[in-house]
Amino acid sequence: RLAALIERFGAGQVTTRERDGRQELLLKTLPELRAQFEDDGFVLIPGEEVTGHFGDAELHINALNTEQVIMPGRGAGLRESLQATLDAISAEGERLGRPVLGHINHPNYQWSLTAEDLAAVRGERFFEVYNGHRSTYNWGDPHHASLEQIWDQALSLRLGETPGAAEALLFGLASDDSHNHHGTDQHSNPGRGWVMVRAAELSADAIVAALRAGEFYASTGVALTAFSADAEGLRVEIQAEPGVSYRTEFIGTRRTDGPTPVGEILQASDANPAVYRFAGDELYVRARVVSDRLQPNPFAEGDFEMAWLQPVLGPAPD
Repeated sequence: RLAALIERFGAGQVTTRERDGRQELLLKTLPELRAQFEDDGFVLIPGEEVTGHFGDAELHINALNTEQVIMPGRGAGLRESLQATLDAISAEGERLGRPVLGHINHPNYQWSLTAEDLAAVRGERFFEVYNGHRSTYNWGDPHHASLEQIWDQALSLRLGETPGAAEALLFGLASDDSHNHHGTDQHSNPGRGWVMVRAAELSADAIVAALRAGEFYASTGVALTAFSADAEGLRVEIQAEPGVSYRTEFIGTRRTDGPTPVGEILQASDANPAVYRFAGDELYVRARVVSDRLQPNPFAEGDFEMAWLQPVLGPAPD
């Protein structure tokens, strides 16, 4: 691995030493990495996975565009501990005077968080609907909800309490959670999940501000040309590839006085662009695009390339 690093970047970019019979590699600082890579069209955004625990639950929250280490919060219960950490991340943004984002990682890791937990925290707008690490149970199991089901349940709980409240919307991200960087088909490879952000410029502040505004979609391989929502409905335009078929599913929960399905498929379309018109009784609607092409580097065998768009509020009731 060291030889591959030297071959790729040159011997002058690698500094090693021997210590107690072991070879150690000097890691580069963020300013050093920025000087090397940002001129090539990259922007490096500092962040931290703030890692806490409550009982058997793992409370992992990513903090993006930060400057100093944030310690996990502690409270009387799981939700209080989660809230305390999110509050600490928000306080870092206020201290810096710039956009900072906190997002809850892999709720199904160790089956740590439920939809009710996500619905209960205040000021939290982001969670991972897809995580590439193979211990995160994206698709749930016979006894636990999938991350998409958790998303719809949490959205329905939040908007059931405060219909029409934009701050109650919960946005879904995809990430690699990459720990294994060499070899193929590893437990946690790069390139399994990411977000595509519609930002004003290539800067950390602009990207985080766009994320906070919901101007992004999550993907495991499907790319979009355009996406929009207005008072009439939603429109999704897919960057289609030859020989690949796509289905767009518009998912939501309707506003009724009695029991109603949570997160049902309201409409499915094989058209491109796919368009959904509001019926007038939706709490929210979100779109999911599923292709018929298998992921080349999947979380689980048989996974197809997908994209998830952010939920939008349904029309205000008359």
